[in-house]
Amino acid sequence: MPTAGCSGLLIPVDGGYEIVVCSDEPDGRQNFSTAHEIVHTFFREVCPSPTISTEEERLCDLGAAILTMPAARFGPFLAARPLCFTTIDECHREFAVSVVAAGRRAMTLTDASACLFLGTMTRTKQQIRFRVGTPKLRITKWWPSDRWPFSGSHLNLPVLDGSVIGDAFTHQDYRAGHGSLGIAFRPGTYEVEARGYGYPLLGNPQHRQVLALARGQLDDLTPTWGLRRRGVTAGLDRR
Repeated sequence: MPTAGCSGLLIPVDGGYEIVVCSDEPDGRQNFSTAHEIVHTFFREVCPSPTISTEEERLCDLGAAILTMPAARFGPFLAARPLCFTTIDECHREFAVSVVAAGRRAMTLTDASACLFLGTMTRTKQQIRFRVGTPKLRITKWWPSDRWPFSGSHLNLPVLDGSVIGDAFTHQDYRAGHGSLGIAFRPGTYEVEARGYGYPLLGNPQHRQVLALARGQLDDLTPTWGLRRRGVTAGLDRR
């Protein structure tokens, strides 16, 4: 059984490998973790070190996305639908992966200017180092499309109070709107959807976070979230 915070393990067995995944995680996450560990086998002969690099982890995530969501199927499936949470939910069900994995894959294959964000309550590294400041809602991960207008990092940028992303986190529900991105130092007009959700972590049983999808910058963008009502609660797989 993988330890806390680990979704899967690759174990050498009789000249081959055995993959163990965390049974407590959703089926879609387990499927992606299995594919991730399969890709790790490609590195074992050329890099047998027990210490796995960040670059190898990134490549294994990329390989897992290709295995579980091949572009030849995922691309046309995505292109036939508007880029929104409803479509990402459909991709999640069709390809049996987590919502976040489906959203990340969509960012790599869409022709739209878009970005997927994950935010939670945290402090910056410097604040943690010097033991100052209080946690606030910040962007902790982001996955841009090729046409996203910002090339710099979004890491630890604060989410603005009263924004679509901020309200979804506060109320732990679904929100959508057309206007400001709601992230500091990122001007412009966007179509934004956000879902707040939570799940227990080791040492933090009340962990909460927010997933957001932004499209833009476009001043005349027609909303694609359609009849989804502001404030509707929606379920979401972790990670």
